Amino acid sequence: MSLLNAAADGGKATRIRLFSQAAPQMRTFHITWFAFFLCFFGWFGIAPMMAVVREDLLLTKAQIGNTIIASVAITIVARLVFGWLCDRIGPRLAYSGLLIVGSSRSCASAWPRITRLSCCFGWPSA
Repeated sequence: MSLLNAAADGGKATRIRLFSQAAPQMRTFHITWFAFFLCFFGWFGIAPMMAVVREDLLLTKAQIGNTIIASVAITIVARLVFGWLCDRIGPRLAYSGLLIVGSSRSCASAWPRITRLSCCFGWPSA
C-alpha cells in the first residue's frame, strides 16, 4: 500500500505493517500503545511502594482504602469530562493539554526543593 492509496481511500489503513512507521496510522498506533503503557505503569506503580508511602504520610489502612476507592471513582468523572473534551477540541489537543497539566504538577512538586537549594547556595529564587 502506498501513501497515495491511503490518501485515495480517505486516509484509512488497508494493511497492517506492524514495524513500519511510514503510515500515520501505524505511528499513531505505536504512540497510543506506548502512552497507555506509561499510564498503566504510573497507575499501578504505587502498589510496591505502598508501605513506604503509608509510613511517610502516616496513613491508616482505612485512609489508604478510601484513597484507592476515591481514585477509581474519580476516573468515571474524568473519563466523561475527557470524552467530552475530545469531542469538542479533538483528541490531539485534549491529550496534549492533559500531559501539560500532569507535567506541570510534577514540576511543581520539585519547586520547594529547588527553592531550598537556591537559598542554601545564595542563588536568587524566581
